[in-house]
Amino acid sequence: MRQSLLCLLALILFCAGCGHSDPNSPARIEARREAQAALELAHQTGLEDGALDAAMELPATERRFDGDAAQQAAYLEGYLEGHAHPPTSATQTLEPGALRRSFQHGFDLGLRDGAQGLDPEPARHRGRYDPRTEAAFAAGYRQGFGSSDGSIMPLPMRQDRFY
Repeated sequence: MRQSLLCLLALILFCAGCGHSDPNSPARIEARREAQAALELAHQTGLEDGALDAAMELPATERRFDGDAAQQAAYLEGYLEGHAHPPTSATQTLEPGALRRSFQHGFDLGLRDGAQGLDPEPARHRGRYDPRTEAAFAAGYRQGFGSSDGSIMPLPMRQDRFY
């Protein structure tokens, strides 16, 4: 269902923005691949954000994704899916505060990477956090990288909400 929705959205996006007459031209094939990759990234980001919010016992919210309408729809679908079905088995075995610490660690590294002018790649820090907290780390990294000018700080959260 999800894959078919993503494919349909990619096809609509592709057809609306492409002026080529040959649907099998290399340019159109590449445009379809790029559109599909963008939708998959938006969906995966939403899935991770939704699972993180659910793990932290936060209510589902109407979040916005920086992209076109199809990407925003894919993000929202992933977010709601991740919030409704978080990977609880991994997060239940974590010590209290582990998600918050991983989020803060990601925020700090994202802030540093942004200030140094590096590309936003949380994967470069694999091995520096517990893999079970990867979604929290990635969310913190994205927020920190986006605020490398120091204008946004993470919200303080109660430690007892993270187990």
